[in-house]
Amino acid sequence: MVTCASCQQMVTDGAKFCNNCGAPVDVAAPAAPPSPAAAPANVTFTKFCSSCGSGLVAAAVICPNCGAAQKGFNSSGGKSKTTAVLLAVFLSAWTWVYTWKVNAKKFWIALGLWVVQIVIIAIAAGNAASKITCNPTTGVCSYHASSGAGIVLIAWLISFGIWIWAIVDVSTKNQSFYANF
Repeated sequence: MVTCASCQQMVTDGAKFCNNCGAPVDVAAPAAPPSPAAAPANVTFTKFCSSCGSGLVAAAVICPNCGAAQKGFNSSGGKSKTTAVLLAVFLSAWTWVYTWKVNAKKFWIALGLWVVQIVIIAIAAGNAASKITCNPTTGVCSYHASSGAGIVLIAWLISFGIWIWAIVDVSTKNQSFYANF
């Protein structure tokens, strides 16, 4: 077996390209070109190349015979679950922008809930402002508190709920979910 000069992974004998990174393999010309059906005795093929039909092992992302990238291969390595979790912890629902293709609906729902939260806070602020009375002769203002804390608690619970939802959603997905972006 030959070692790939680019990624240092072992490459099967007769392969023209690394099945890990896709880099061309520099080997001396073999006596006979490998046929797509030829395989070492201890290798079991679980999928086949979409370009040339050669048998591939399950983990192959590049066909070692023709160098074609296989379905699900992303040369950038895809997205990171760690990044998604950190975005959720620090930016709440904005983490769903990171994986927009599948999480756009969740982001729009969260955005709608944030608008509801802003309306609730505006109503609470308006109620609080209406409770302030000022005496023009003395210049003293006073606030007559009532049970406005309940509405602020509801607004806070909306925000907290979105934050927890985002963290749980991104942290329960496998790394393979993120690798396919």
